[in-house]
Amino acid sequence: MKGKRNRVYWLALAVAVAVSALYAQRSDLVERFRAHHVRQQELDAARIEVRRLEEELDRTSQRVDGLHEDNLEIEAAIRKTMHRVRAGEKVFRVTPLPEKPPVPEPDFPGTGKRKAGRETEPRNTPEEPG
Repeated sequence: MKGKRNRVYWLALAVAVAVSALYAQRSDLVERFRAHHVRQQELDAARIEVRRLEEELDRTSQRVDGLHEDNLEIEAAIRKTMHRVRAGEKVFRVTPLPEKPPVPEPDFPGTGKRKAGRETEPRNTPEEPG
């Protein structure tokens, strides 16, 4: 009697494992888990970004509150946004030069001139029969 119960138990266990494996394969559980993991990482990154933006908002709010009380700060903000200057004030704008492609130095064979027009001894060239 005990041996029969063991066989039924193992058979039921094998059927349960087989059904579970078949269910996991059919419903693509492995790929769903990977997708869930990727979404969880994206969510964590978004939460970090939200925290950073909230801190930036707090700093900006404090600066705006300071604008209401400080006339010098108000003037500086207006001058910056409206591109205004005070009388007698000079503004220098520094802009980067446009990039130029490098120009290769010429090499003129047989002329005795090489790179940047420097004179050199003529090269030994075969003489033409005359």
